[in-house]
Amino acid sequence: MNTYIRRHTISFHNAKNGIKWAFRTQPNFVFHLAALTGVIVLSAYFKISAFEFLAVWLAAFMVLVSEALNTAIEAATDVTKFIRDKDKAEYLDYLIGVAKDVAAGAVLMSAVCAVVVGVVVFAPYLIKLF
Repeated sequence: MNTYIRRHTISFHNAKNGIKWAFRTQPNFVFHLAALTGVIVLSAYFKISAFEFLAVWLAAFMVLVSEALNTAIEAATDVTKFIRDKDKAEYLDYLIGVAKDVAAGAVLMSAVCAVVVGVVVFAPYLIKLF
């Protein structure tokens, strides 16, 4: 596997780890994910327009992304508590890794949101072409 693909594969794996960590450890992240799921269910039930769906999807998903960024920032700032304690060096490395992974997860979630927007907006046009 070439270096470029390998690097991106590792980055994607780290982003997934960040999302999983936020899901396992952050009650607010789970709450916002449930709210996003509710928005999707209500959107289908009420058969809202594509524009309306994009508006509610973006709003709900950006809250989830913001929660992930908040979690990453909290993990990064928690590092300062352990800087002077050499006995906690392993945990310090762990928190640094968490901050990086959760931040990468936030980027991944934003990318997923962008893909959904692109599909909803462009799918009708692409279908007409074929």
